[in-house]
Amino acid sequence: MSEKERKVVISVEQLYALMNAIKDELDGLRVVQAQLSDLLERVRKAKESIDAIVLSKDENLLLPLEPGALVLSSMRPVDRENFIVNVGLDVYVKLGANEAQKVLSKRESEILKRLEEVTQKINELSQAYEQYQTILQTAVAQAQMQGRASGQRPPQGS
Repeated sequence: MSEKERKVVISVEQLYALMNAIKDELDGLRVVQAQLSDLLERVRKAKESIDAIVLSKDENLLLPLEPGALVLSSMRPVDRENFIVNVGLDVYVKLGANEAQKVLSKRESEILKRLEEVTQKINELSQAYEQYQTILQTAVAQAQMQGRASGQRPPQGS
């Protein structure tokens, strides 16, 4: 028997355990996916905000006081050319508008790459889960057929 023809035999309990492990990993990856999507949206909004401030002719701007923009405040920017940007590890650096945009664009690219990787892993694990589910359903159906063939009745509901 060649390597490709070799069969792997596992019990139904092992298959259930494997499926549960995959489900748990999928749940965790979906949380990471949501966090990355949220972060990506925040980076994009930051880039848009820099553009709005630099290009604005108005003296006062409406700026959100928190991420959900539930409260806005009218403010007059002291400096429309420089921005304080988190460059990682909670280190903030004062950068010109163009440099700030470059830093945020790089971060956006990194987040997009990571998001694609997580999405690909979710797709792979989802396919594996569906395949194992099909195998499990087939095994259960075969066990029921064998039980009927040997004269055993399936358990009756009350």
